[in-house]
Amino acid sequence: MSVDSDDYPEAERTVFTLKALDFSALFNHYFSTRPLLGEVQRTVSVVEPEGMSTGSGATARQSIVVKDPTGKTPSITVGWVDTAQEKAHLRTYHYLLQKHKARHGRQRFTLAESVYTGFFRTAMKFMNEHNIVCSTDREFTGSVATVTSKSRFSKPSNPWVMAAMALGAVLLAGLFFLVATKI
Repeated sequence: MSVDSDDYPEAERTVFTLKALDFSALFNHYFSTRPLLGEVQRTVSVVEPEGMSTGSGATARQSIVVKDPTGKTPSITVGWVDTAQEKAHLRTYHYLLQKHKARHGRQRFTLAESVYTGFFRTAMKFMNEHNIVCSTDREFTGSVATVTSKSRFSKPSNPWVMAAMALGAVLLAGLFFLVATKI
């Protein structure tokens, strides 16, 4: 749930929340006229903060997300912005590609490098113009385990493999029990 200006009077929101809301509105408006075109047309947005307070800026970090408006392809978190600390972080195309390969294997990455690089440069310039210091990730150093999620876009596990693994675990536990009781 994001904060809607009709839900809470201005006086109840903290300074950090207002700053985060102002920045997300500015960023989202600016990039609403600059979709990422390509095989899949995507939009870019900063997720608005939830609630009336960011805990004196402690929870002011907002995700920067590239979305397919149709919902047919998963959203891609490409970075974050923290207006309380005036910092941001963007991932390079190379980082996103490596992370995609770690998560999805051979499945084609439908975000074109030239399209994303154009956004990346524009976003870096936008952050700079708004006095936000922006760092980047160039290499993805994680593993499949660090990126696996319960995404509705991931394929379910094969039930026969899962059943065989469960049966193997039961048999192994039984074997250990028999060995332990004979000692």
